[in-house]
Amino acid sequence: MTRSRKASRGVACRALALLLGVLIAPFARAADEVTITAAVFGPDGVELTWIVDGAVTVTTQHLEKSADAAFVPASGLAVVITLALLLPVILRRRPRAPWLAVLIALAATAAGAFRIIALLPGDRSYLDADVQAGQTYYYRVNVNGGAFMSNAVAVAVPAPTPTPSPTPQPGGILIQPSNLVIAGSFRIPAGDFGSPQWSGFTYGGTALAYHAANDSLFLVGHAWYQLAAEISIPPLVVGADLDDLATAAVLQELVDPTEGLIGTVDEGSILIGDLLVHGSRLVGTVYTYYDADGAQTLTGFTHSLTLGQAGTVQGMFQIGAGGAGMVSGYMTDVPPEWQEQLGAPALVGQCCIPIISRTSYGPAAFAFDPADFGAIAPVPATPLVYYPPEHPLAAWDATSPLFNGTTQVAGVVFPVGSRSVLFVGRHGIGTFCYGTGEECADPTDDSKGTHAYPYVSQVWAYDVNELLAVRSGAVQPWEVMPYATWELALPFANDSHVLGGVAYDPQTQRIYVSQRNTDGDLPTVTALRVVLP
Repeated sequence: MTRSRKASRGVACRALALLLGVLIAPFARAADEVTITAAVFGPDGVELTWIVDGAVTVTTQHLEKSADAAFVPASGLAVVITLALLLPVILRRRPRAPWLAVLIALAATAAGAFRIIALLPGDRSYLDADVQAGQTYYYRVNVNGGAFMSNAVAVAVPAPTPTPSPTPQPGGILIQPSNLVIAGSFRIPAGDFGSPQWSGFTYGGTALAYHAANDSLFLVGHAWYQLAAEISIPPLVVGADLDDLATAAVLQELVDPTEGLIGTVDEGSILIGDLLVHGSRLVGTVYTYYDADGAQTLTGFTHSLTLGQAGTVQGMFQIGAGGAGMVSGYMTDVPPEWQEQLGAPALVGQCCIPIISRTSYGPAAFAFDPADFGAIAPVPATPLVYYPPEHPLAAWDATSPLFNGTTQVAGVVFPVGSRSVLFVGRHGIGTFCYGTGEECADPTDDSKGTHAYPYVSQVWAYDVNELLAVRSGAVQPWEVMPYATWELALPFANDSHVLGGVAYDPQTQRIYVSQRNTDGDLPTVTALRVVLP
């Protein structure tokens, strides 16, 4: 190509550049005529507002949106194209290059893929709720068919901030009788199931523990042998006819869960106070039935959940700094929302057993952590409520709805979603009498001892906030009173109303209660459902 032809090409390019600059300049100035701003309302919406210069007569205005990042605003496009055309001329390069630059700029602009999301002839604001968290969007306002175009504004919609699980705060209702509804009952099977002949679960059904993994119950069989087994929970039946009830299956046969250690804590008859599935272990307590000298101190043990797995027992351990009479019986888990306030994940207590002076004259509860077994000696136990001889819940020989020498507590539960600690047991509501059954007009018991016929199954309900006051030192453990007591109407109950044990399933809100000697010499199990508003 001759020099004259190159020169004429250069002149043509400069002229074209100037012409394009003049044509695009209105779009470059349009951003000064139309100004758009955006405000983000979390991950759920973007509010757009814009201002159109008062000198501009508005006939139409569109709000346009793009979800692509590759774009060049109108004013920027003018600058890009103009520079793309002029730069090669300035640098005396071949004029083919600026056309390539123009195409690239136009492609970049087109990649924005703006679309109209609103036609708003009068309004100057719009809330765009069609957004996704974590996405960036680009908005512009097109006035009068493109005669005036705002610069695009980029809006980054934030990803939703994960809501941290709130720290549960103490709360919940105080359970009343109307909150406990009979869910149904089932029978315990007859048979030996690994125990001595004619034993099995007869005269047993104590120390219930719910096992969530199997939806089953651990319990102790015949009173003489103190062997534990695991049974299924069959379909529950509501009714008053034993023949209509389903019968549990034995999942693990009766064995000694202490592996012989039960006889090492004291002399005389030693009984399993309760069982509790806590974590991956079976936790147990034992107590001397007639500890006249108050010598027992060791009471706690743990075992594998596989009862027949020898060599997995650990114990015996001391709970608390005093004797075993207050802490050798029933246990329950503390709901997670209350564990920090009570300082431990479980409760343990004992009440009303023979040699009453060594135990509590009314329901007792201490906060403790089964994980401390074997790690801390003695295992710390924080008193929450108990009644020593000098401060009984009621006099031992009283005719009282609260306590007397006939009172027994079979178990304790702390239902999730409530602030109630419920002790479940048996109580004599008649005139207190010490003597033979005949002397005391008690047809249920001929022996000489305490009587207060008739007897009822009973609940003692405590407000956990009052137990927290004990823990803080504001009041003494014996100054706490139940906020309510009521009779528990259980099916198949006999006149003695002796209960064997209590277990709780927090998932179904079922409280399982063993009623001793209600199916001949066998127990039955009835489930109560906690109904909360």
